[in-house]
Amino acid sequence: RAQLKAKEFRYWLVVVGLYLLIVLASAAVHDALFMRLLLIAVNGGSLYLGAHLARQLKKVKISGKFVRPVLIIYQLLNAFAIVLNIFGRISLAKIFSLAAIIGLTQIVGLAVFIQVFSDALELQIKVSACNGGFFSRISINKMRVSFRRAMSVVSVILWLLVFLINLSIAGGVFEFIHQLLVKPRRFGSVGFTLGNVLFFAVILYISNVVQKHIGIVFGERSVSFNDHVEHKGSKLTLLRLLIAVAGILLAVTASGIPLDKLTVVLGALSVGIGLGMQNIVNNFVSGIILIFEKPFQIGDFIELIDKKGKIQDIGIRSSKMLTQQGAQVIIPNADLITNRFTNWTVNTAYVQSELLFKVPLATDIAAVNKIIGEETEQLDAVVKNMPPHVLINSVAGDVAELKVLVWISNVYAEAEFKSQLFQRLIGRFAQAEFKLK
Repeated sequence: RAQLKAKEFRYWLVVVGLYLLIVLASAAVHDALFMRLLLIAVNGGSLYLGAHLARQLKKVKISGKFVRPVLIIYQLLNAFAIVLNIFGRISLAKIFSLAAIIGLTQIVGLAVFIQVFSDALELQIKVSACNGGFFSRISINKMRVSFRRAMSVVSVILWLLVFLINLSIAGGVFEFIHQLLVKPRRFGSVGFTLGNVLFFAVILYISNVVQKHIGIVFGERSVSFNDHVEHKGSKLTLLRLLIAVAGILLAVTASGIPLDKLTVVLGALSVGIGLGMQNIVNNFVSGIILIFEKPFQIGDFIELIDKKGKIQDIGIRSSKMLTQQGAQVIIPNADLITNRFTNWTVNTAYVQSELLFKVPLATDIAAVNKIIGEETEQLDAVVKNMPPHVLINSVAGDVAELKVLVWISNVYAEAEFKSQLFQRLIGRFAQAEFKLK
């Protein structure tokens, strides 16, 4: 009751009341004209309620994607029940009336159940996340969407099952589906059944879902862009690869394709690879090379062509990089193998930062060097046992360009370090009456 507003709760009471009325009317109706007219009146009231609910659907919290198709079926069954009643088919009219109202009641109840259960699960996830439990590793938004999608599929299956049972056609439908799945079929010299194909697809789907989310079991967390240097091994990537390969082998076994016929499938795949799958296979093989060669790890800061960022994930086909601007870049593994990249954190996060500025040629370079040394020592990001170097980079006319090389302890702090040092140097140069060009 607390999950529904007052208006929505009244709609629910009307549906339940109509359900009870139809059940009682169906139980009492016989061939007498009065009782048949009573059932027709109840079906007419059901049609009116269905039309009213269809108009109010956008204002109701319950998702329309569940209720709208059921409302259409509900209206059709009540209309058929009236027609069958007029032509004297009382038994069929009863079956259609009951199937219509039970279907509507069930889908509304299931929709409310999904909403309530989703809210309860989200609350549990938030409590667990605050306590640092298992659910702290899970994204609440992704979990909510995935759970609602899974519950929706289960709800639709349950609704269809009850609906077919109410229409007394469940046995025939199940027998038809069984015959459809087990009937032998042939494609050239290869024999198969639709059931084998279905098992093949389901196993591949399950293995793909497992390999994507297996990291949660081992405490894998999302990599964030901060000044914390963190290296993570690629064992999970190798495990994902093993799960994917095992899923493919199990799916092929479940498909029922004989091993001697598998060469035909492999031949077809080789043609597909030759025509348009080179990039997919190239990225897949490159992913395997990255796993075993380990030129970088999850958490490393790398520079690739025009992109700099932190490696978030090493996948089978592609890897993910988180840039300093917060963008996630998907990089095909083949690009990481074929292109030159720089790993700034392969051993440590130390990086030599470079600053350039110009001063008049008559400036006392020794005094400038002293000021730079004093100011860099005041900054926490500087490596203390590595003093800065001031070099004359070039001389043009009456201007000398100075290059300052400073080792800092963290690659992630380079931008902030430069800003702080420039601010300090501008103030000190102004006090010393050194002019910058």
